[in-house]
Amino acid sequence: MPYALVDFDKNQVFINSVDGNPENPVWAGSNTQYKFDVSRVGELTVQLFMRNPAAAAGTGRTQDIFLGAVRVNPKFEAVPDASQASASDVSQVDEIFKNEPAQDSVPDDFVLSKTMQDQFVNFSYNRPVAGLDDAGGSIKDPSFLEASETRGRR
Repeated sequence: MPYALVDFDKNQVFINSVDGNPENPVWAGSNTQYKFDVSRVGELTVQLFMRNPAAAAGTGRTQDIFLGAVRVNPKFEAVPDASQASASDVSQVDEIFKNEPAQDSVPDDFVLSKTMQDQFVNFSYNRPVAGLDDAGGSIKDPSFLEASETRGRR
């Protein structure tokens, strides 16, 4: 039975015919969709192949018979940018997301391993103070302090 390779913008979809015979294959109906992430205008290529019944086992698709190709340059309509009236404007958000109940995204029973905890044993965080150009973090590891003092003397 024939199959098609559909290429668009570095994405490829493999589509088998679903019924029929080699002379008159039946493809999936209009209710079947193949979606591509479209980031730019580009060429859509459809290549048709027939599996070679005489191909030796283990050759994969290297011996399949090329039937032809079609190249299409689809026309894309410009999609207007979503605009927001304010930071809290959700008018462009689909209703299915607006009706989703709020839930905590922290996984249950999340515990850092001992190895991970040891990575932070001498770390503390001080909240930055506005106007002091203070990054806010401080590391109390003596080797870090010595290294930074040595760099300052050079």
